[in-house]
Amino acid sequence: MASAIMLVVALPLVAAMVVYHTGIGMPSGTANEGVLLTPPQPVAQLQLVEQGAAEQWDLSSERRRWRLLVPAFGGCNTQCEQTLFLTRQVHVRLGSDAYRMERFLLLGENEAVEANLATFLEQEHPGLRVMRLAENRLSDLLGQTNLAGSEPVAEGHYYLMDQSGYLMMAYDPGHSGNQLLTDIKRMLKVTYED
Repeated sequence: MASAIMLVVALPLVAAMVVYHTGIGMPSGTANEGVLLTPPQPVAQLQLVEQGAAEQWDLSSERRRWRLLVPAFGGCNTQCEQTLFLTRQVHVRLGSDAYRMERFLLLGENEAVEANLATFLEQEHPGLRVMRLAENRLSDLLGQTNLAGSEPVAEGHYYLMDQSGYLMMAYDPGHSGNQLLTDIKRMLKVTYED
């Protein structure tokens, strides 16, 4: 009887050690829809400056939120506009949780915002924040991840930043709004609010 009780206690521990050390029985798939960046990268390295501000954007002075970053170096082309539309629709579909997320448009540090782009952003994307950065910083940051060698603007990628300020997931034009929404809802569910 005593040996049966010890077996009931020890068997799950032994099984867990075998799975941990050998990988046998470990699930191989992931639940996320986007591409997980490994390792996640601190957005502070991008040295973002908000449109109209003189100093670098400081995450510590902001409310904890999930953020979508849409690069648009050289102007917001058709792909950029489609991505902004998709991210806006996902943001709206969050409903009562929409305040827990915000969107950034990333422009080059010396790019002028043309009048038609400014009007477009004001009319179609209220609440979108425009950030400036040196264009090579994003490529350099991605070069430290599994997306090394990617061209964020040319490939139409956009990125999810976690509440702590780490770029942690990438999406491309092939991802649907439902896939993005699924990931964001999952993230909101497992993280706490301010």
